[in-house]
Amino acid sequence: MERRKKPLLQYIRPEPVYRDRYWLVRVIGLGVWAVGTIILMVYATYSLLIKG
Repeated sequence: MERRKKPLLQYIRPEPVYRDRYWLVRVIGLGVWAVGTIILMVYATYSLLIKG
């Protein structure tokens, strides 16, 4: 069981803590991009419903 736990922890956190900032920035960027895409899609369908 110990042999299975170690690689899992290394897979979850392969880099030290001071490098987690880049990961956080990536996650935030992806989140903002996803929210923006969803808002654009909702706006497009909303305007199409009004015009249609």
